[in-house]
Amino acid sequence: NIMKRLWILCLAFLPLFAANVLQDVIDKAKPGSLLELPAGVYKGNIVINKPLIIDGKDQKAIIEGDGNGTVVRINSSYVTLKNLTIRHSGAQHERVNAGVALKKVKHVKILHCKLLDVLFGIDLQEASNCTISYNYITSKPFSLGLRGDAIRLWYSNDNVLDHNHVYKSRDFVVWYSNGNLIKKNLGEYCRYSLHFMYTGKNMVEDNVY
Repeated sequence: NIMKRLWILCLAFLPLFAANVLQDVIDKAKPGSLLELPAGVYKGNIVINKPLIIDGKDQKAIIEGDGNGTVVRINSSYVTLKNLTIRHSGAQHERVNAGVALKKVKHVKILHCKLLDVLFGIDLQEASNCTISYNYITSKPFSLGLRGDAIRLWYSNDNVLDHNHVYKSRDFVVWYSNGNLIKKNLGEYCRYSLHFMYTGKNMVEDNVY
């Protein structure tokens, strides 16, 4: 059975700036494991290099960055993040500091997550066949042009992006990316709730801006 259930019972009681126990558990987990996080704050700026499911249950498990870099970086296909709160990325545009960053992956799912105080929200670079659904994303409290993009696709094809609520971010932007379904998203107080650059064959349905 590929799904190995790992119950993490002690993490929520550890100090925020203790050793990064969540990263240690991720590193030691077998590929395909399910990590269920109890409510609490977990030290962020983690990297996921294998197929895993991380479930925060009701968004009460918080992965918090240190204000530098990206909070969760996914470098493996077949990763699922769900029901998490992810917050406090860095603020460097040139490094695309984000809540969650996907790079050169397939079949990643980000579901029912809340992303707060993140420069960029969810950044997809060369990511395909991914699902980004039912997430709430808001940027840092900067002027409109200095906020990052809530969702950013770069050479990323055939993804489903639906039922996301984007609030006070900059753009939902699709660069050099084809065949994506963008459906039933809500954009409020953004610059461009949807912005295409050099794209084709994307489907846009039933969004509210």
